[in-house]
Amino acid sequence: STYGSDILAALPYVEEVRGIVRSLPDTVVIQIQESEASFAVQTDVNTTWLVNSRGKALEKVEGELPGGQPQILGVSVKAPAAEQSRLAAALAVLSGLDGTGILEHVASINVEKDYDIIVQYDDRYTIRLGGTDDLAYKIQYLTSILAELSDFQAGTIDLTDAANKKATFQPAG
Repeated sequence: STYGSDILAALPYVEEVRGIVRSLPDTVVIQIQESEASFAVQTDVNTTWLVNSRGKALEKVEGELPGGQPQILGVSVKAPAAEQSRLAAALAVLSGLDGTGILEHVASINVEKDYDIIVQYDDRYTIRLGGTDDLAYKIQYLTSILAELSDFQAGTIDLTDAANKKATFQPAG
């Protein structure tokens, strides 16, 4: 209905309007599903957009970034959804990492070059994924590599040649 689309346009944190029911004499009950910010996209020095898992911009934040969301780097337009291929690459990585235990450690995902995606894991690992091809396999590979590395190690994990069953770890320093 047009009411539903008006609500979605006016209230960005509404993910879905499930039902609009008129209750006489003068009440309207609107059932909605809320949306949550999944990550942050910095569009210039002082402006960040909080974006949901589908790439919908929810809220513009000036100044200090609220904590909790990984930051997407390399999407630099006013409305993040305009750079679809980069944003789609970031969403694919976020979706692939969900449920692995890795997502909680992701500080940023750089999709400036969507064929050379770089994930920053805490301040310990720089993870080079290459493109989104074979992404599920790369993430599975990454999970097993992280399990092998000890807690005090840091460096670069390169999965760009995962299709050939090759990965490298270059210690920092």
